[in-house]
Amino acid sequence: MRKNDWLSAVDQHAIALMSTGMSMFAKRAANIGPARPCTHRDVEPSKTYPGRVVPERST
Repeated sequence: MRKNDWLSAVDQHAIALMSTGMSMFAKRAANIGPARPCTHRDVEPSKTYPGRVVPERST
């Protein structure tokens, strides 16, 4: 019962995040990406900035 309750709570939280937090997460990732000085991101900005990293992380 406790495991089911925990899972359901996590599912509800995930649903809430998907609906409301997704856009915030995308904005956060977009802000964190360029803001953080990373050699890899500087080398390949075209692969990192368009938002390909965001969907891969979210799934």
